[in-house]
Order: sequence, then structure tokens, then C-alpha cells
Amino acid sequence: MDPARPRSMFTEYARGTQDVSARTQLVGRRLRESIDEVIDGMNRAIESAIDELDQDVVRIPLHASVANNVEVIVTMLIEQRDVTELPPVPAATAYAVALARNNVSAAALRRAYHIGSDHLLAHIFDVVQDLDCGSAEKLRLFHYLAGWTYKYVDAITRTVMSAYEQELRASRANVAHTAAASVERVLNEHDVDLAEFRTATGYELAQVHVGGLMWIGDTGAAADQIEILTSLAHRLGERIGSSTVPLVTAIDRTSVRVWFGRKNDPTPITAEQMVTTVDTMVGARVALGSPARGPSGFRATAQQAEQIAIIPQVSRAVGAHVVSHADEAIPMIALAAADIEATRRWVLQVLGPLAAPSEAGERQRATLRAYFDSGGNITETAKSLVMHRNSVKYRLDRAQQELGRTLHDRTLDTRIALSMCRTLGTAVLTPADA
Repeated sequence: MDPARPRSMFTEYARGTQDVSARTQLVGRRLRESIDEVIDGMNRAIESAIDELDQDVVRIPLHASVANNVEVIVTMLIEQRDVTELPPVPAATAYAVALARNNVSAAALRRAYHIGSDHLLAHIFDVVQDLDCGSAEKLRLFHYLAGWTYKYVDAITRTVMSAYEQELRASRANVAHTAAASVERVLNEHDVDLAEFRTATGYELAQVHVGGLMWIGDTGAAADQIEILTSLAHRLGERIGSSTVPLVTAIDRTSVRVWFGRKNDPTPITAEQMVTTVDTMVGARVALGSPARGPSGFRATAQQAEQIAIIPQVSRAVGAHVVSHADEAIPMIALAAADIEATRRWVLQVLGPLAAPSEAGERQRATLRAYFDSGGNITETAKSLVMHRNSVKYRLDRAQQELGRTLHDRTLDTRIALSMCRTLGTAVLTPADA
């Protein structure tokens, strides 16, 4: 015998032979005689094993489903119907729908069938043991019935899981639609009852909010990414210490709005706090607004996120796929990014040769940024760059030559241009030969 070949207890133990057929009918009739006891015991076995089924709203349809399934099984055994010819089992389907509507997990639905089949097989074993035939025949019959039961559970599970998933999708769509409608009322400045909003969305309006946009870039055929983005939002909420589960509403198949509740905490969320978590999802982009309170803040922080979302769209800089309105110069850079050609020309005008997209140009720009950040202190600049003071001085002298002016002329313009280069990358740099 080849141990690697596919095997089945159902097909290998005398399927369809005369003696097994007759004894299968007899087992079915014996089960019919004690069907109420089988059903009651199965109900108790399932309820004691699965805590999620302790509510009347799902217990009642569970009992109806168990009775429906056991009746169908017994009838099929007596009538010798092929296990693949599963008749309608309406109570079982209704039970699956009830679980989906009441947010009971699919795992509970699957487990109920495994526990129920184990209970039924115990009854079948007792019936087979009492038959008037030899031990070998009893073993062969029980193997066959065990395989038959497995096939039935496989078929009915596929049926009820399909109903469960269909209802779950419909329920989620309905909840999402209701939540989205409530969010749109706030965004459109309509009067909204705070309690009704909380009921519809599970989110509290009377707190500090940080709103944002999240999307997936370069999705090709634009598959539905809403569940993936929602999962990312939940992980971000945990990372930044959000006080509640974030509120997420879909914009389209690849983008969502999100709000993180902060209770009374006005502390901004920086891009640096988020980037490690966002990087766990390939292609993810995030733009967050500044903290703001109440319904008006709910709108304002979302509008800020929309304003700066252009940066991840046009930037070619490493790390610019995550931006926060609260970070330095980001709102101003977003305005500049709206006209990238004009911004590129201005950066070139301010920085001259330092606007070149080269490694040498980036080193010079980094040195200048560090110099300005240290308040013009060369020693502190050297510490921050982990360089010798003389090396920093040499770079700064070179930068002055390339700028064609001293470092203290047009300081504000120079710092703004350097920030744009860092945030927007090569999108605002100009090759030396251009």
C-alpha cells in the first residue's frame, strides 16, 4: 500500500455494499428512536464548549440549527441518500446569519459543527456496538459512517460559511454606510447629536482628534484595500497611544479617512512616531492633521490632512510617504508642492548649485541644515554630524561660494529651500547641466 496516496474513510470502507447499506439504514432508524436525546445532548455539548453562544439571541437559532441538521442526517441515512446531495437546511443557514449579525466569530460556527459531529459519532458508535454482527463488520460500518459524517459536515460547513460571509459583508457594509453618513454630516457642518454619533460610529466627538488620510500607492488594478488600511490604522493607534479604537471610513477602494481619539491630550503626532509602523505595509501613505477638539476640530484636523496629502503624492524623498501637519514647515511645503515646477525654479534660484541632485549636493545641504539648526554654531554642528570642526568649516566655506553670498544673507529663504529639498527630494532639485 502506498502511504502517500490520497485516502478517505468514506470511500474505503465498503461504500454502497449491501451489508453496509442495510446496516446504515438500521443505524438511522435507531437514531430516529432517540432523536430528541441526541439533539438535547448536542445542544448542551456545543453550549458548554463555546462561550460566545451564551446569549439567547444566538442560542435559540443554534437549537433550531442542531435539530434541523440532526433530522436531515437521520433522514439521509435511512433513505440512503448520497451525502453530496445535501438538501436545504434552512435553520442551519438562519443560524449562520444570526451569528454574523451578532458579531459572533466564524470560528464559533465551525467549532459548533465539529463538536456536534463528535457528539453524533459517539451515539452512532453506541448504536453500532449493539448491532447483531461480528466485530470486523462493526468496525467497517463505523469507519464508513465516520467518513460519511465527515463528508456531511464538510458539505454543510461550506454552505453555512457562505451564508455567514455573505451576511457579514452585508452587515459591515450597512454599518460602514451608517458611520460614513454620520461622518459626512459633521464634515459638512450639519448639527449632529453627540450620542447619536457615538452610537453610529463607536467614536466620541467630544474629545481631541487627530484626523488623517491613509492610502495605498501603486496598486495596479486597485484591489480593495480597506481592510488592510483599517488594520494599519489600528496598529498606528496602538503605536501613538490613541485613547480609543480609531474611526475609519472609506473614500474609495484604496484610501480611507481616519481619526485618532486623544481624549484631552493636545500633543501632536509626528511623522517620526509613525514611520516604522507604516513601513510594515508596502505602498502605504499617511497624512495627519494637528490635534483639535470637538466637532469643529474633527473637521479642521481632517482638512489639514487633506492639504498636506499632496506631499506623499509628489515627493521623491525617502520617508516622505508619512507626513504630519504638526511637523516643521510641512503646511508651507504642501502649498509649494501644489506647483512643483514653480517651486523647483525657486529652490534653484535660492540655492544655486546646491540644488543639484547629487551626493555632494546632499552632503552640503545636510551640513547647512545642521548649521542653521544649531543656531550658527560650528562646534555644535560638528557634534550633530559627528565630524571634525575643521571639516564642517570647510564645507560651510564651500557652500558660501556656491550660494554666491554669506550664510547670513537670505537666511529664511535658504532654510525654507533646504526644508523643501529634504521633504520633496529630487522633485524640486535641478541637475547641474539643466
